[in-house]
Amino acid sequence: KEVMIEIIEDTVHNTVYLIDADFINVSINNITSRCWVLVYQDGNQVFEGILNAGEKKSWKAENDVNIRIGNPVAVNLTVNDKDLGSLTGEARNFIFKKRI
Repeated sequence: KEVMIEIIEDTVHNTVYLIDADFINVSINNITSRCWVLVYQDGNQVFEGILNAGEKKSWKAENDVNIRIGNPVAVNLTVNDKDLGSLTGEARNFIFKKRI
């Protein structure tokens, strides 16, 4: 079954997605240059650090993943195997919530 992903907010501070799935698996990949990242998984901080070109990371959660990306244009996001493509804009939060 294809995962449905809907953007419910897209501002300079937050991009919020609703995910129709049993879990949320977010991957940062295709990193082109240094990028600071802060990740909360189901409300708990699980990662903060610098990702370098060529690295990839992923996080799986039951309900939500909140990722603060310092340099969005340097990364690509994949959610539950669905490629969201290259990001744009300034540092902001990318929030993925399971639709209840």
